[in-house]
Amino acid sequence: MSKKRWVLFYLFFAIIGGVLGFTMGDTLSGVFRFTWSFVDIIVTVVLFVIVYFLLVTVHEFGHYVMGKMLNYELLMYRVSFLAFKKENGKMRFHIERNKGYSGLCAMLPDQEANPVAKRHIWYYGGGILFNLLSGLIAVPFALSSDGYLQLFFVLFIALSVIVALVNLFPFKTKQQLITDGAYMFGLLRPNRETKAIFATTKFAVALRGGVRPRELSLQVEGEIENPTLMIYSYYQALDQLDVEAMKEGIDKILTNINQYPEVFKIAIYYEVVTFGILTNDLRTINLYIDEVKKKVSKDQDLNGRRVQAYVAYWQDDIPAARKYIEAARQVEHCFPLPGQAKMEVHLLDYLQTLIDERAIKHAE
Repeated sequence: MSKKRWVLFYLFFAIIGGVLGFTMGDTLSGVFRFTWSFVDIIVTVVLFVIVYFLLVTVHEFGHYVMGKMLNYELLMYRVSFLAFKKENGKMRFHIERNKGYSGLCAMLPDQEANPVAKRHIWYYGGGILFNLLSGLIAVPFALSSDGYLQLFFVLFIALSVIVALVNLFPFKTKQQLITDGAYMFGLLRPNRETKAIFATTKFAVALRGGVRPRELSLQVEGEIENPTLMIYSYYQALDQLDVEAMKEGIDKILTNINQYPEVFKIAIYYEVVTFGILTNDLRTINLYIDEVKKKVSKDQDLNGRRVQAYVAYWQDDIPAARKYIEAARQVEHCFPLPGQAKMEVHLLDYLQTLIDERAIKHAE
């Protein structure tokens, strides 16, 4: 954010803090009558962690409820290190290290939906709405309780308001994540950046509808260099096995690698390594091969199996490459983006051709 926005941001919360203090003065005075012994401090810290975990859960659940009402499809749901990810048609539970964000509810609109329709504000604002509603519900409990229970509800109310308002304020975090407010205001008052963001949603919806990457029209008003658009552009080249365009795409992605949120970087690493294998570029492969090996063994969907097959081929483990190709074909129909699935199968077919050609050479 710009310096001016940060000033407004802190001023806004100073005002909110004053309002909360004024309206809940009597309740807060009861909380601050604690002796604040070592035990009180420890209990407060524990309650803070519990409350924050609950608030993130409520926030993401708000997105989920509103998304389902709009006929969205759930792809991933994460609260801290607890994650549910749609894999091969089923939601699977994972425990994963979380970096750069507290929660995530990744959903995709129906393939017939217009991604820039104003009704999508309900999805983007669902978390904020649920935080405010839950905080409001907690008020009578805070007023009628005492001791640690009262402290719990006071923390819940205060943090509910803070979490809601932080998400309402439109900005991009240091981890390159965009707040709910940025999406909401982007729908109401589009600018070059938000138009590019919603264009990427449009492309994802097209892939969900069965359109292949090579068939996407990636023209975006303003020609802004959006990191996600770079991925779609690379997919377009990859779907055609256009090596020159692929190299151009990978170079752009690597130049802008720090603009991608941590949660999505492993998908970038997959493609960088795959490109290196396709072009026999050892330097490019070695950039992220260690990260890919650690992650891809747990990734059992079509995309993960494709990457496993290419890595096995690069390692001259042809039996394993064949096994992963077969495993990928068995879950092809479960992939949530049928358009991308067509590209994945095309890459599997190409790899199968390379394996067959190698077998013929060895036979000679």
